[in-house]
Amino acid sequence: MFNAINTALNGMNTAAARYNSDANNINTDESDNVSEASNVSTDTYTPDNPDDDSDDGDQNLATDVTNLHSDQFLYDANAAVIHTSSQMLGSLLNITDTENPYPQNTDQNNNCS
Repeated sequence: MFNAINTALNGMNTAAARYNSDANNINTDESDNVSEASNVSTDTYTPDNPDDDSDDGDQNLATDVTNLHSDQFLYDANAAVIHTSSQMLGSLLNITDTENPYPQNTDQNNNCS
């Protein structure tokens, strides 16, 4: 159970790092588009090479926004794993607590006064 929590925490850290990277890419793309707004580009988008940076940036922006949504989904899924594991651990502790054959002494059990 602790392995599941540890794996989910690693997944959350990875998703957060990817999210930050994609957000930075979007910010960089927008900065590049603003600085290049005065330049007229004759480059065209080539379907043979979709990762080519010679296009107008719309393809990269769409990909980065899609990645942001994917990263958010991954983060939420890992958070759900942690939440479920925590509930399972709590239930397990409650089960073992109710089956304690030696309850601790309380004032109600000690009538020695």
